[in-house]
Amino acid sequence: MTMRRSMLLAGAGALAITALVARVALAEAPVSLTIARGRGDCSFDWVKEGVTFTPATPGRAPRTFEVSDVKGTVTVDLTAPDPISFARSATVEGSFKGGFTLKDAAGHFVEISEGKGSAPVGKGEFLVKTSADIEGTRMPVYTLRDASDALDPSIVSVVPPKVKVNVLPIETVLTYEFAQTLNRAFGPGSATAAEPFGICSGKITTV
Repeated sequence: MTMRRSMLLAGAGALAITALVARVALAEAPVSLTIARGRGDCSFDWVKEGVTFTPATPGRAPRTFEVSDVKGTVTVDLTAPDPISFARSATVEGSFKGGFTLKDAAGHFVEISEGKGSAPVGKGEFLVKTSADIEGTRMPVYTLRDASDALDPSIVSVVPPKVKVNVLPIETVLTYEFAQTLNRAFGPGSATAAEPFGICSGKITTV
């Protein structure tokens, strides 16, 4: 038996034991756990000459904005029989701080903030303010591209249940609504629905 095969069997065995304990400890599966901490970064790939990008809080790389103060839930099946099923049972839904402002020399601007979203499927919804709509309107800004394997959860504790989730890089694309907002602010043809928005990743820990 190879070392790799031994490690895989050991990992599967550990998860099976955890699942057995979880079945005894939990009356229901999956369980929804409150997020205690979460942060991440999102890039913004849309570019137009003469339009500046200013993140509310800069991320760790150029043209990224930080996602912080994540509030919401992680839902996961602690009784899943194998690592793949366990990972694919995980979903995340919540709100977060983070965003950016786009502005041109004429003073036209688009600002997004107060985000809400879900993964591995869903959209990112933000409060969007523009030079024509100072109060702002909530709208979907990006849609997740195939993110079926983007959540990588691990069990910290079964009793009480607690998990960590690595959010692996997820590609996102502009929604029709946000593309139209960019076109109204910066001119027709500035943006097209489904063109790249950017890539988001992060880490989440439950209570």
